[in-house]
Amino acid sequence: MKKSLILSAALLGLTAANAYAHEVVTPVGGDPFTIHEPVITWSNGDHGVGTATGTITNFGTFDEGGNLLSWQANLAAYHFDVSTAGSLDIYTNDRDVDGAETDLWIFKKDDVGTDWSLVAGNKQGQRIDLNTANNIFGVHITGYIDAGQPGISDAGVRQNFDLGSYVALLTNDSANPTGYTVSNPPPVGTKLSNGITWVDHEAFQSVAWTHDLIIKPTSGSLAVVGAPSEVPVPAAVWLMGSALAGLGVVGRKKRPAIAA
Repeated sequence: MKKSLILSAALLGLTAANAYAHEVVTPVGGDPFTIHEPVITWSNGDHGVGTATGTITNFGTFDEGGNLLSWQANLAAYHFDVSTAGSLDIYTNDRDVDGAETDLWIFKKDDVGTDWSLVAGNKQGQRIDLNTANNIFGVHITGYIDAGQPGISDAGVRQNFDLGSYVALLTNDSANPTGYTVSNPPPVGTKLSNGITWVDHEAFQSVAWTHDLIIKPTSGSLAVVGAPSEVPVPAAVWLMGSALAGLGVVGRKKRPAIAA
């Protein structure tokens, strides 16, 4: 009976560990960071429209003189699949919070291997012109006053996306794929495994920056976009596996808890 329960728990654990086919590769370079993977809400219909709200907080610890002692970078990773190629609008809205602008980097899962390749991204979405308060996505430009004080347009892309699995990474504090800067932007094909580098660690503060993300076909596009075809196993399965494992090892020495 115990062996059967232990085997069942092991199989459940194996299923859970491999159910998320869109797992993001572990970087080998750049700065250390933690990936948070919020869920996108998708509308019904032939052409999916995804909406999500997330929060990015980079934690900095400072001494009495204001010098940075340590920091923890975070980024939000939004997964989606394109099942019919076409033009997509993928853009952010930082809700006009000055200084909380996010950067957008979109990577496509490689057909061979486990890496991801950069296909799009920027720090400012396309404007209509300097005399218009909204960008091409209809998002109000943060800090816009007039052509002389045009503010900062939230990040966003409008371009063609091929079939495949993608992840849209949102960062703040001016982060770039490792090895590149604002004046030397990363080229298409840059690998996610190279990592992400934050420009100014001294700017890190424990401030929660809330943003909205929209993913949808461009007007007139036949593209079809939606949730990944393979999604994480529900928490209930993990709990069931834990329960079975607990039953199978009754009487054994209690193991220390795994840190969250």
